Amino acid sequence: METFWKIKEVAALVQVSVGTIYRYVEHGEIPFHKLNKALRFKPSEIENWMESRKAGLAVAANEKPEGELLDETKESGAKG
Repeated sequence: METFWKIKEVAALVQVSVGTIYRYVEHGEIPFHKLNKALRFKPSEIENWMESRKAGLAVAANEKPEGELLDETKESGAKG
């Protein structure tokens, strides 16, 4: 059976404040469970969540800002 992590453990792992984890919970941005009114987190769900966030950040880092795309279009039009 998988054990649950407490909010302080998750905050330390993710390297954010406890308050940020509460905000993630409030906005539904992080998987969590309520056990007797206490927030608890499954390690496997948190690890998957962290991986999905890394993947999303990598995709965002590789995207060009809209302005750059427009500038390239202007340059290619001027050459032709």
